[in-house]
Amino acid sequence: MLVDPVGDYSVIERPTETIAWLDAPWFTGDPVASLEVQIKAIEVDARKFALCLYVVRVKTKTGVNIKPSDIANWPHLSINIVADLLTATPRERAEAAYMVLSQVNE
Repeated sequence: MLVDPVGDYSVIERPTETIAWLDAPWFTGDPVASLEVQIKAIEVDARKFALCLYVVRVKTKTGVNIKPSDIANWPHLSINIVADLLTATPRERAEAAYMVLSQVNE
């Protein structure tokens, strides 16, 4: 089922999953949709979201793959890193949110 922007379940029947996905929010391209999923990830684990977003930004900028566990023991993020996180694209925010939210039920 799809949920509309107000949070209500859609009453429109869709014959296939493919068609249903056409009506789903575009988290990786729509800034508003990516912020909505970011908010949920922050509610679940704000520190992990920040670490995951940093991981995504490093990969985007340098191509280097690191894991959140590689930096999980950092006591804080520097102001330069925080400033960099503030310029994350919708896709990067959505990727980081996915990293956090996909582990909620594990």
